[in-house]
Amino acid sequence: MVNSRREHTAILLTGTNEGTLKENLEFALKQIGLYGKVEIVSEIYGSEAWGFSSQDFQNQAIKLLTSLSPQELIQITQKIEIEAGRKPKMSNDYEARILDIDIIFYDNEILNSSELTIPHPHMQKRRFVLEPLNEIIPEFVHPTLQKSVQSLLNECPDKGKVWKID
Repeated sequence: MVNSRREHTAILLTGTNEGTLKENLEFALKQIGLYGKVEIVSEIYGSEAWGFSSQDFQNQAIKLLTSLSPQELIQITQKIEIEAGRKPKMSNDYEARILDIDIIFYDNEILNSSELTIPHPHMQKRRFVLEPLNEIIPEFVHPTLQKSVQSLLNECPDKGKVWKID
């Protein structure tokens, strides 16, 4: 029987600020690639910790073509985080992490469940999310805010420093 599941476009953001940062992001990219076709990857961006005091983060945006549903994809990303050595969260506070993988967009879908909210509910307020997204999908229109990623970046209230890593 032919697999009739259609391809979807998922936009992911990987982030890390513990351990060997570049290796953490490379591990995430390799593992994510097992579950679809990695179509575009942004440069790696550095940023100050957001919402708490800690080491700087490194982030990377990934455009993934996948036949996984959003619910399957979140289970896979959480599995990858654990395989990288991420410990379970002890509170709802922001904290340092060896690997974090967020689903920012999934096609033009709007999803709000106890496990997953798509589009990511705070992405428009975070420069460290918007900078790498703007590199790979500047014209993509946020399905609820009806603004392009580039417009969201231009209007972003977050003034935290974000820079490309060489």
